[in-house]
Amino acid sequence: RKKRAKKEKDPNAPKRPATSYILYQNDCRQSMKEKNPGLHNTELLRYISETWKSLPEQEKSSYEAKAAKLKHDYEDAVREY
Repeated sequence: RKKRAKKEKDPNAPKRPATSYILYQNDCRQSMKEKNPGLHNTELLRYISETWKSLPEQEKSSYEAKAAKLKHDYEDAVREY
């Protein structure tokens, strides 16, 4: 099989925006790590994932609104780029 050459990434290109789950994960990771110091990273992420799934829609919507704003800003940055 022939391998395709990887396309060079422009270091000045705008970075993709974070999703609502990633924003939640970044907010929760440090506090959950302090509460559960014995957890490995994979277990910690599994725990964060479970809390995200059980999060009320009202709290999720705030993260989704932040993610939508970041996505809009990213799309504007791509157009300007």
